[in-house]
Amino acid sequence: MKNIRDLEIGLCEMFEQVKSDPRRCAQAKEVANVAGKLINAQKISMEYAAMHKSSVELPFMERSD
Repeated sequence: MKNIRDLEIGLCEMFEQVKSDPRRCAQAKEVANVAGKLINAQKISMEYAAMHKSSVELPFMERSD
């Protein structure tokens, strides 16, 4: 996973897998947990930069559509 778009795609794929096989719920829960932590880490970086009135480069947040 290189960026936020890859994360979105992966989460959508996981959602489809759970729909077709509910036994994957535990796995999906863990994937969603990690995704939330990745997003939160990016959010903290952005908040830190805003507090210090600086810019921060976040390649993970760049979409490559």
